[in-house]
Amino acid sequence: PYAIMMNVKGSNRILPLIATLDSAEALFVNGALRYRFDLRLSEGVSIPYREMRDHAFSVTNGRMDGAVRIHKERTGGYLYSNHWRMTVAPVDETRPVIVTLRGNRPCSERGALCTEGGGQLDGSPQLTLSTDTEPPDLGSLPSLSIADTSGTEDSANLAFDVSLSKAVSATIAVDFRTVSGGTATANADYREASYRIVFPAGETVRPGSVALMEDADDDAGETVNVEIANARVITPRGAEFGPLSITTGQATGTIDAPASSRTPLPDVNMRIENAWGSERGGWLHFTIELSRSLDEHVCYDFETLDTGTAIEGVDYLQRPKSTLWQPPGVTEWTEFVRILDDSIDDGGETVKVKISDAELCDDASRTITINRGEATGTIVNDDPIPAAWLARFGRTVADQVIDAVEGRMGAALAPGMELTLGGQRIGGEAAAWGEESSPADADAGPGTLAAWLRGAQEDALGFETRAGTERELLTGSSFSLSDGGAAGGFGALWGRGALTRLDGREEDLTLDGEVASAMLGADVTRGRGTAGLVVAHSLGEGDYRSPDGGGAVETTLTGLYPWGRYAASERLSLWGVAGYGAGTLTLTPEGQAPIETDMALTMAALGGRGVVAEALAEGGLELSVTSDALVVRTTSEEVRGIGGSLGASEADVTRLRLGLEGTWRGLGTLVPTLEIGARHDGGDAETGFGTDIGARLLWADPSFGMRAEFAARGLLTHEDRRLGERGFAGSLAWDPSPDSDRGPKLTLRQAVGSEATGGMDALLRPGAARALAAADDDGLGRRMLAARLGYGIALFGGSWTGVPEFGLALTETGREYIHAWRLLEARDAGLVFGLDVEGARHEQLDGDAAPEHGVGLGLGWELVGARRGNLDLRFEASRLLPANDDPENRIGVRLTARR
Repeated sequence: PYAIMMNVKGSNRILPLIATLDSAEALFVNGALRYRFDLRLSEGVSIPYREMRDHAFSVTNGRMDGAVRIHKERTGGYLYSNHWRMTVAPVDETRPVIVTLRGNRPCSERGALCTEGGGQLDGSPQLTLSTDTEPPDLGSLPSLSIADTSGTEDSANLAFDVSLSKAVSATIAVDFRTVSGGTATANADYREASYRIVFPAGETVRPGSVALMEDADDDAGETVNVEIANARVITPRGAEFGPLSITTGQATGTIDAPASSRTPLPDVNMRIENAWGSERGGWLHFTIELSRSLDEHVCYDFETLDTGTAIEGVDYLQRPKSTLWQPPGVTEWTEFVRILDDSIDDGGETVKVKISDAELCDDASRTITINRGEATGTIVNDDPIPAAWLARFGRTVADQVIDAVEGRMGAALAPGMELTLGGQRIGGEAAAWGEESSPADADAGPGTLAAWLRGAQEDALGFETRAGTERELLTGSSFSLSDGGAAGGFGALWGRGALTRLDGREEDLTLDGEVASAMLGADVTRGRGTAGLVVAHSLGEGDYRSPDGGGAVETTLTGLYPWGRYAASERLSLWGVAGYGAGTLTLTPEGQAPIETDMALTMAALGGRGVVAEALAEGGLELSVTSDALVVRTTSEEVRGIGGSLGASEADVTRLRLGLEGTWRGLGTLVPTLEIGARHDGGDAETGFGTDIGARLLWADPSFGMRAEFAARGLLTHEDRRLGERGFAGSLAWDPSPDSDRGPKLTLRQAVGSEATGGMDALLRPGAARALAAADDDGLGRRMLAARLGYGIALFGGSWTGVPEFGLALTETGREYIHAWRLLEARDAGLVFGLDVEGARHEQLDGDAAPEHGVGLGLGWELVGARRGNLDLRFEASRLLPANDDPENRIGVRLTARR
């Protein structure tokens, strides 16, 4: 069939909402940089402050940290505000932050700003925030000055004291350099200098040094001029504000005649010790020791070297070579190196430092022996990346493989071919394990793909048009080709795709992404046993965010997974899966080059199902127990390079589940089922004990064509409170003549929350109770009621059947009316022609949005009543023509071949 969809909007004039972003400023909050700006609206909007903060804006290099109503008024029980003050926390304080207010969105979308009358936000205003933004008040910060100095020609350096007027809790930096005007000659009497002097919080004096060069000339009394400039405040992550006031910006150093000789002081030496520091601590503190106290000032040089594994500017801040001093009587002190924090576990990187040229400050001829001049600082951390991603990626791949294996264990033992394209299964429902499928399976569900292409299976919660991506088409497709018989056994070759979205949170780190897998498998069933092998290629892509930075992560994995199943008896079956995979992990921190390393996965799972109490022939209670255990280990290798480093990581995930199913048989066509499951999640992802429960009540009366079902399931409790989901569903169907298109047909379905059916596997799979860290509810806000009534009548002398249908769908956000007409040839064999015409009207319940209308047309031929050796081929396409968007074309193919 070929379908055309159109949306027609009403012409009611609704004034749009106009927004401006202004009054941007920078400020410090607990030593960290924040930006603040005002959002002004042409009309007040009613939106919770958390929703305004988390969903109204998109932010590049930052996150929204606060939303406060400046002007507000309450009307009709709702709080409206047209003036908000927003706060933004940058990720990298040295780079600009771009804030965009997301406009032109439906009023029902979370975070959308709309007027009381339903007017949408016009446009998407943008604001760029940087350290050039209006700075904070610097008046309370200190001023700086530099003092004159002198030294002998044979001294290593001229040391100038640079001072702050008072101690402050912020880090201060100032540029120090030599300038012209002195009588000494640059690069003959002294080396030109230009570097930055850094004052750690609380310090008031730091030295600025100029290296001296000794010669044979009698030039005592020559001078060197220096200056300080550009004094600024430095935030913990490197952003700068200033300039600060400098009261004395220039100084003169006098080079005196050299001392007669340089003599080491007896019985005194200096040494520096190794240090360890945490990224979260922020500093490496190196201890320097004198063997005994002296009555004079001691001068020495300190510097960082580039021979360690850490990267300057990425893992730590460089300390250029400079002359430092200690007062008389001091025998132990520390020098520091600033560590730069991130979210990456880089495996204990090292920073090398050096001390040299130790001497008395007032008499350079008296030197101090350095017993140990170099030391190593080790940066230790327990950052969650990449282990947090590896744990969830490995668990997801293992679950995808297990789902595929469970699908094969439940597949029909019948020769033939089945194909699923774009998530739509070709043919009927799979038979239970050990049962052969019927020829009617090939003809079940006509028009399913056409309905999907028209959007009939779109999300009933929001009536949004289905727009499948190429990846969804790939991962929603599968095939199986089987042959054999009951005597010799069955063999099958099959393939399928899977796409799983994942998210997680560890302390202040959040990550999300998706894992797509393509699987190809083969299995053989003989007697009670089945053996198979799965080859899977998985691709994972995701992002991570934390106050210390964010980035992207990609993983590719190719693995082999042998599996087996054995029916020990009619009441007990056991299965197991094992596997190993290898691939690569690529981590790209924001603003840095990608870091690539090898990774591997090993997994094992065991499970079984046993009937504890079997129902009697005349009916009764049947109890079954299901259980499985899963262990997954995902590892990545250590890598060191110029672009960055990663430590070796290992993530383990374990899960133990136990379920109980109860079914009462023998009440005619009434079948109640109760399911309860206990689970334990362990390892490096979400952990803890939990309990799931599900219930299902099915009633059918074939004589009246009635079928009713009620199902409910949910997570009763879990130690990780972020896990939680519940769902309820009920349906009623009436079809007095299921073998004919003629006569009345009625379906009624209501659903609340998440998927309510699916048996113990649906109860216990991780996707059924995923972390809802970003939401405050458990899914019960998702409600849907749908009804459809049709009546087939004979037309044109009984050679055709016409089926007019009326439908109604309701959610909390909208309602939809449907009127359709189907025209079918009344034939039991051969190519049967069908024509579908459908019209729909969609109305939004919130706001004054104009209703939308759609028209669909479909036609095609179906080969019915054929033998198993025949081929059923369907080609279907659709074209969607929205009123304010580009057209979309979709094509689908259905193929069923059986022998």
